[in-house]
Amino acid sequence: LVGGLVRDVLLEREAKDIDILIEGSHSDNPSAVLESFLRAFSQRVGGVIKFQTSYLTAKVFIGDYYVDVAHSRAEHYHSPGSLPEVVFSSIKTDLKRRDFTV
Repeated sequence: LVGGLVRDVLLEREAKDIDILIEGSHSDNPSAVLESFLRAFSQRVGGVIKFQTSYLTAKVFIGDYYVDVAHSRAEHYHSPGSLPEVVFSSIKTDLKRRDFTV
């Protein structure tokens, strides 16, 4: 679990969203790892998947709620305001780029 959910749990606030980060080995295809996890997870919870694989992210809709799922990644911005170039990374690298406000 990553993102705002971690902060909300630590601050004993109502959690409004769930963010899950997954990591595959460096020899794996990150999109395939993500898709495999999403199929298993959505079957388990009865959800519907919406992919955004160019960013190694997806949402699983469960009724009126959704879960954000992302593969560990690094981002590079060519210029301010540009869309990121997203590449596969380790979970350690991914966590370093996140904004922790706790």
